[in-house]
Amino acid sequence: PPPEGEEEGEGDGDITTRREFDPTDEALRAWKNTQEMMGGRQMKFWVEGSRALGYDKTGFLVVEVPDAQRAHTLNRSINSAVRRAFIHATGNARGDIRFVLPQGVPEKVN
Repeated sequence: PPPEGEEEGEGDGDITTRREFDPTDEALRAWKNTQEMMGGRQMKFWVEGSRALGYDKTGFLVVEVPDAQRAHTLNRSINSAVRRAFIHATGNARGDIRFVLPQGVPEKVN
């Protein structure tokens, strides 16, 4: 959730920091199914090149994306569409996803 006093979609552009995660087969399958469900060429572009890393300690599915623009767009702009596809693909009622950058890539978006 956004920090206290901040609405979803607002913020300084920080991409979620990495946490320890559990790379289960279920997590990998869940993201693959979600990618397959994303409709339209434009939506597929935003999840292209991404991969599930697993679930973090709080239960979020952690998905690595190739660049900061995709991480920012997925975290801020079209997260709800991806979450709906994830919920539909997996039956997971929460549908919580964090999009992160590969190790060594700055996690700040200007």
